[in-house]
Amino acid sequence: RLIFDDFTIQNNTSKLNVTLNIETNCFVKSSVATAIRGGQIYVIISTIKINGGTIKNSNNIRKIDFKIEPENIGLSTITLGGGMQILQCKDFEMKNLKIMKCNGDFGGGLHIVSSNGILSNTEISNNIAVQYGGAIFTDQNSVIELYNTKIMNNLAQNYSGGGIFNYGELIINGENNSICNNIAELNGGGILGKGK
Repeated sequence: RLIFDDFTIQNNTSKLNVTLNIETNCFVKSSVATAIRGGQIYVIISTIKINGGTIKNSNNIRKIDFKIEPENIGLSTITLGGGMQILQCKDFEMKNLKIMKCNGDFGGGLHIVSSNGILSNTEISNNIAVQYGGAIFTDQNSVIELYNTKIMNNLAQNYSGGGIFNYGELIINGENNSICNNIAELNGGGILGKGK
C-alpha cells in the first residue's frame, strides 16, 4: 500500500533507474528493468492513494525514428509515462495532484496499464508525448474516472490524443472537468477514444 500526502517530485531524470519504483508494495532502487517506465514514479501491483503534491519537469524520452503503433507498446525502445506509470493497480486514487512539464513517448504525463482508479481535483498540464496521449495514455484493460480534473495545454507531438489517448473505459463525471487547449498532430486534439 502506497500513500503520498502533499509532496513535490521534480527535476529528475530516468536513465538506469526512476525516482520512485514500487513493485508489489516493496521499495526498490536502481532497477535497470524499469529504465523507461515512469520518469518520476513507477508503481506496479500496489494500492495507491495520493492527496496533494506535484510531479514536474521530467524528461523521459528516448529518441526513436519510426512510427510505433499502440498495439506494440512492449517494444523496449519507447518510454511509458513521462511523469508516472501505473501498472496492474486495481485500486488507485489521486486527488489534488499536479503533473506538469513532463515528456514521454506514450503518455506525456501519465501512462496507465491494466489499472482502475479515480483522478479528482487534479491538473495535468503542459506535458508532451512524442507519440500518443499528451497528458494521459490508457490501455484497453483500464477504467479511469475523472472528477473536477483539468487536462490542458498538452501535446501529442507526432500522432494522436493531445489530451487523452484512451483504449479502455474513460468516465468523466460532473460538470467541472476541463479538457482544453490540447493539441494532436493527427487525431483527437482533446480525446482520442479507441474501442476494445
